[in-house]
Amino acid sequence: MTPQDLIDDLRSRINPAYAAQLGTESYERRMCAEALEALISERDWHPIETAPHDKRVMVWSGQEMYCAHWAQNPMTGDEAWIVAEWGTDGDQALVKPTHWQALPLPPNAEVWGRRSAASSGPTRPTCSAAGAATEEGDSNERS
Repeated sequence: MTPQDLIDDLRSRINPAYAAQLGTESYERRMCAEALEALISERDWHPIETAPHDKRVMVWSGQEMYCAHWAQNPMTGDEAWIVAEWGTDGDQALVKPTHWQALPLPPNAEVWGRRSAASSGPTRPTCSAAGAATEEGDSNERS
């Protein structure tokens, strides 16, 4: 059974009269179907025009995949997806992606309020300045 088959099965068992009533089987089936659809959608590639500008995401340039964040030059108004920053002069590596998707969860991350015993990190990764995915709160500096 594929995830879409499961969603279709759940939706076929929802009684519309009870779908919004907390505590009913129809409500629970609707909530499960919506959660599964959100997870599937999160793993799909979306047109870059729909990408969020407030967090790092995976981007596809047509040739390569990067972890990037959107920025706007306050002086010129130019907009770009930045995959790396270095030096004191603010040098940056920019890409012109065509698609984006959400970053994957880090290993042992919390999913739907449950965290494995081995996990003490965040629920979503961020990216280091060089574009590699790291867990929130990790420092890129090494001693």
